[in-house]
This record gives sequence, C-alpha cells and structure tokens, in this order.
Amino acid sequence: IPVKLVVIDSLAFHYRVASSAAAGSGQSNSLSTTHNLTRMAAFLTDMANEFDLAVVAINHLTTRIDKDSNSNGGSNTKLVPALGESWAHSVTSRLMIDHYRHPQFDMNEVRSVSLLKSPHKPPGTALLLITEKGIRGVPST
Repeated sequence: IPVKLVVIDSLAFHYRVASSAAAGSGQSNSLSTTHNLTRMAAFLTDMANEFDLAVVAINHLTTRIDKDSNSNGGSNTKLVPALGESWAHSVTSRLMIDHYRHPQFDMNEVRSVSLLKSPHKPPGTALLLITEKGIRGVPST
C-alpha cells in the first residue's frame, strides 16, 4: 500500500527548544528560524506535490502577552500558533482541533475540528468522536 499521508508531530517543539537555548546564551536566531521554517515548508510542499501526498504538520499553540494600553499597564493574553507568522503564511490549509463538551460523551472523547484556512473550502466545523476503533463522526442527537 503506497503511503499517502505524512504526519509531523511536532515541528514546533524542536524550534522552541532551540530558541530557548539561544535565548539563554544571549544569542538571537529568529531570522535563522524563519529561514529554516520557510525551507521546511517548501520541502514539504514539493514532496506532497511530487508524491501526491497529504502532509500534516502539528503546530501547537502558545500564549502571547500583549500590553493593553486601555487598562493602565495591564496585559491581554492571546493563543497564537507556536511557529509564528512565517509558518502561518506557508501552509495551504489550517485546521484547529480542540476539546468539545458534548452532553452525551466524555470530554476526552469528542473534538471539534475547524477549518480556518483553505483555498478551496469555506470555513466550517465538524465534531469527531475518538473511540477504541478509531475516529468517528458524532451521532446526531
């Protein structure tokens, strides 16, 4: 059976560890990281096109703290993709997977999957049920 799916989990981890190590040494490598991520995205896109593959690269979320000028020096937090803007512009489609509270199932079983970015499909959300037999659609209530 030919391979048609490549999953990378997690690309962000390696860059975040390298970034932490560089910050501890007083060095900045954000330009190098951006360049490497751009090259990685191009390589994965070329591989997907050449071998007719789907490539899924897991990008975790991190918390960004922004100064809020409206609350006397306070700050706002926002969840953002860990690999940043350069990676966000490199991908073709973006899915967000999250826990979902469903009245009939345990929270650890149900996920919402939202299509946030796609050149071919409108944004939308679907619910998935994780079972011992794999991933299934959530039955209608």
